[in-house]
Amino acid sequence: YRARDRANDAIALYEALENKPRVSEVLNHLAAIELQDGKFDLALEKVTAALETSKVEQDGKAGYLPQVLAQAEFIRGTVARRQGDTKTAIDHFNRASGVAGQTGLGPLAVDSGLALGEALLASRQSENATSVLRRVAGAAQQLGNPVRERSACELLAQAEASRKNFAEAVKIGTRTLQLTQQLRFEQALPIDLYNLGFFHFANNDAKQALPFLEQASSRTGSMGKHPLVKEILYFKGLAQLQTGATDEARTTLGAALEAAREAKDAVKTVASLDALAGIAMSKGEKDTARGHLGQAIDIAGQAELKDQRKALTKKLSSIT
Repeated sequence: YRARDRANDAIALYEALENKPRVSEVLNHLAAIELQDGKFDLALEKVTAALETSKVEQDGKAGYLPQVLAQAEFIRGTVARRQGDTKTAIDHFNRASGVAGQTGLGPLAVDSGLALGEALLASRQSENATSVLRRVAGAAQQLGNPVRERSACELLAQAEASRKNFAEAVKIGTRTLQLTQQLRFEQALPIDLYNLGFFHFANNDAKQALPFLEQASSRTGSMGKHPLVKEILYFKGLAQLQTGATDEARTTLGAALEAAREAKDAVKTVASLDALAGIAMSKGEKDTARGHLGQAIDIAGQAELKDQRKALTKKLSSIT
């Protein structure tokens, strides 16, 4: 309420001074306040008022003050994203990024570009997301903003991974981890360690992956029931298995299985049981392998994982 009161007082002052540019900027600030409180309709009303107040003539054509237009489009994009309309959000963030970039509004260009890249990635437009996020990461670095650079790199690595460019994801994931460590973002550290380990693993380098997955695993105690815990344990177990540490892998995959069951993640539960069955077979423990596969088949059937169930059934029938 104090922020609103101060903003409204500022509007009254600037209106008395007939300073329309400042009035429009404060209206956008009010829109941001309403957005933060989840009052989307009010936020959009304030944005519309800001644009109306900032109308100008440019080369005989009606337009808006660029700083007001860019901020308004950013707010509209944020509203659309929070309402689940990713397509509309992309359109608004794209306009905000373009206007801000063309008029030298560096910080806003970075923020809107970051939001655009995230929205593109969420809508599976990985190639476009990669292009945008690479540009944003560079701009954030030039501005000396490591927080925004880290956010852009984190998303960029995911975008490259989604395109199966795992070697590139490793490079960018390494930069993300460096920034996280420099910024001392302790809560993000296990996530970045896992991501980098996963990128190495997906790039067919289990040996390089394992140290990062082990470091991530050592920090899962502080993560509670975070959904990433089962992923960390699962891929750590696979990396151990591929590097010859079979007994350690069995223990880790057992923990992954427990975490997956607790999270009610049927896909990861089935995958963990399948991996454990493979370990049991390598040790000649056929009954144990059958037990794991039988459980996996039941769970796959309940979760309607038809392809997995078919493959597991084939495996089970091959054990003689």
